[in-house]
Amino acid sequence: MTLQKYSAVIEQMHPDYGVREDFFESAAADDNTCIFLVSCLNQERIIYLEDSFEALTGYPPELLTEKGLSAWFPLIHPDDMPLLSESIIKSHELLATPGFARPFPPLVLEYRFKLANHAWERIRETKYLLLLAGEVAIDKVLCKLEFIERRDSEESCSRLLDFAVAYKEKKPSNAKAVPALTEREMEILRLIGQGLSTKLIADKCCISINTVETHRRHLLEKLQVKNSMELIKEASRRYSLD
Repeated sequence: MTLQKYSAVIEQMHPDYGVREDFFESAAADDNTCIFLVSCLNQERIIYLEDSFEALTGYPPELLTEKGLSAWFPLIHPDDMPLLSESIIKSHELLATPGFARPFPPLVLEYRFKLANHAWERIRETKYLLLLAGEVAIDKVLCKLEFIERRDSEESCSRLLDFAVAYKEKKPSNAKAVPALTEREMEILRLIGQGLSTKLIADKCCISINTVETHRRHLLEKLQVKNSMELIKEASRRYSLD
C-alpha cells in the first residue's frame, strides 16, 4: 500500500539515493505529514506534491507545482529564513567536499510556515539531497514535512482524554452513590450555596420555613454530609451552583 501510494516519487529515484526504508512508511502512517519532490535540474520545480498538502495548509497543490520554490520561500517566517538559509548552504558545502560519505544523511530543518488562514505553524522538514550515481550536481530533493505542533497537540489531547476516561471508569467505585435531586431541592441547594438564610430561602421560594428545613434534611441525607457547611462544600464539588 505504501509503495503504491508513493509510486510517482519512487519511480523517479535512483537505487544509490540511500533514502531510509521507513521514510515512506512513517509518512503514510502520519496524517500530519506530507511528502514532496523537487527537481533541481528543472528550475527547482516541485514535480510531486502529496494530496494531503492542501488539507494541512489550505493551499491548493497547483500553487507550488506551477511556481516551485519561488512560491515556497515567501511562506517561511522571516525570522527563520537566516538560519534556514545557513543550514542549506552548509549542507551544499558538504556535498562539494571531496570524499564526503555517500549516501548523504538527511538535513532536518524546523521553521514556522504560513498557512492559508495566515496562522504560523511550526513544521519539521526532513530533506534528502539526491544525486545520481557518479554525479556531483544535485538531481532532486526529497522532502517530508511534519506539522509537529498539530501532532503534539493531538497527542496531548489524546493523553488527556485517555486519563479522563480512565478516571471516569475508576471513580464510581470510590464515589458515594448520590440519589437524584428534585428540581425544588436543586433550587434550594443553589440558594444555600449563595449563603441565603432559611427565612430568605422560604420567602424566595414562597414556602414555609419548616418546608425549607425539611428539604435541607433531605439534602444532608442524599449528599451524605453532616451539616450545612459540609453541604455547601459537597454541593459545590458535585453540582453547579450558578
